[in-house]
Amino acid sequence: LFISWQPPYNLGVPPVSVYMVTATSLLDPTYRYVPINITSVLFTQLRPGLSYSVTVVAINVFGIGRASDEVIFSTEPTGKTVLESFCV
Repeated sequence: LFISWQPPYNLGVPPVSVYMVTATSLLDPTYRYVPINITSVLFTQLRPGLSYSVTVVAINVFGIGRASDEVIFSTEPTGKTVLESFCV
C-alpha cells in the first residue's frame, strides 16, 4: 500500500521533525517514522484479510500534532488492497 501526503503549512511554529504514519489493525499494528524530506511511505508487509486504518501525524519539538483524517481499507485474502473510505 502506497501512502503519500502534503506537508503542513508552516504557521510560525517549530518545523516538523518527523512524520509518523500508522496502518493499524487490531491484529497487526504497523508504524513507520518518515524523515521530513519524504512525504510518502510504502507498506509491504500487511496481513491478508484484515481491515486497516491509516493516519499521518507530524511531530516537532512540542510533540505530536493532530492526526490526518483516516483512510480505511482492507486487504483481501489474496493480498490485494481494497479502499473502503477516504476523507479529505
